[in-house]
Amino acid sequence: MIIQSPDYFKLDGVSSEKYGLYVDTPPMPPLAQRNSTSINYIANHENFVYLQDYYNNISITLNCYFFEPPENISTLYSWLATGKKLETSRFHDFYYKIKSLKGITPKYRGFGNYALNITFECSPYRYKDNNLKFDCDDAFLQNGLSVMNYGSIPSFPLITIAVADADCIKMIDENSLQNATEEKANVLYVNEQKFGFFVVVESGETALGPIGYYCIDCYNKVAYRRENGETLLTIGKYPEFKAGNNYIETKGTKIGNFWKLENEERYI
Repeated sequence: MIIQSPDYFKLDGVSSEKYGLYVDTPPMPPLAQRNSTSINYIANHENFVYLQDYYNNISITLNCYFFEPPENISTLYSWLATGKKLETSRFHDFYYKIKSLKGITPKYRGFGNYALNITFECSPYRYKDNNLKFDCDDAFLQNGLSVMNYGSIPSFPLITIAVADADCIKMIDENSLQNATEEKANVLYVNEQKFGFFVVVESGETALGPIGYYCIDCYNKVAYRRENGETLLTIGKYPEFKAGNNYIETKGTKIGNFWKLENEERYI
């Protein structure tokens, strides 16, 4: 029998074709619902609706079929249950982040054909594969650097700062933590919004102590040292890139020797 449609989906880069599983028609991208609160306002005979700054998760249902069941259905189900990244053949320029597998409903379609209705709960947003990855010397950040976010909503970058020379970053002695004022933090600005982190060293630690990589994960709201996973103390709100042009700088202060910016664009 000739397969009339080449449509398929991918989980973490692995195509459903590997399991002989195809999609009738990949669904159009759904629009996530913006979270809101409604309040009755009797005087005006209507409801006031307050929109929140976040969206609800979406459900993606794939109506799939194969001409004969796979030899090991458990292997197929395990693959479906552990997927984190969902792509479809019709809309391959973006992907969804899977939160959970909501259900699998098998059916017999007749004439030797079998079907699976597969539903995933996903993050509200669509993500691009060709995300921004930008390397730069710290000198650029001292003078200011423009970064474009082509997504339709704000995104949260991953900022990695490489320190090769101890004098390229501010340090604070662990015995002085109670005096960890803003002046002792390593401060950067995104769209004039201030964010800072402290590099804490043990008393008597050598000058080579702070050398390494410092990561600011703005999505997960955590800053840490990559070598040992040590969490850093921070001040201010974690940076975000608004849709459009963004400006990042250290306002003349040298922080590290080398920076890497990674931005995961999000679309609604």
